[in-house]
Amino acid sequence: MPSARFSVRINYIERPHSDDFERYVGWLCDSLGLCTHDCDSAREILIQIIKSKNGISSTELSRMLNKSRGAVINQLNKLMESGLIVKNGRFYRLRASTVERTLEELYEDVERTFTKFMKIAELIDEQLRKI
Repeated sequence: MPSARFSVRINYIERPHSDDFERYVGWLCDSLGLCTHDCDSAREILIQIIKSKNGISSTELSRMLNKSRGAVINQLNKLMESGLIVKNGRFYRLRASTVERTLEELYEDVERTFTKFMKIAELIDEQLRKI
């Protein structure tokens, strides 16, 4: 379960036309707003996390991708903030056992949050009617 605070940004980007695992992961990163200035790093890190069965450390990722540990940790923090990955001890892994289940959980979080927004919106409208 991710922290109670998460950030979701959704961009509409046309789905890739090829059945390529890495392109799909890149599309997912783009669509979820994870690609600001270093899209390749976000994609490469997420690919390695998806492939790892028991999680992977920032040191391992740094070595595998030939990137500084600081740069890797920066991307990992963005992925955690998005709700896609979690940290257990030294290891980072998908939030759920599969990419599909991870996105289902993220969807449920967003839906729950919007339900709360709607209740507050209703209270605001009730208060406005009294003015």
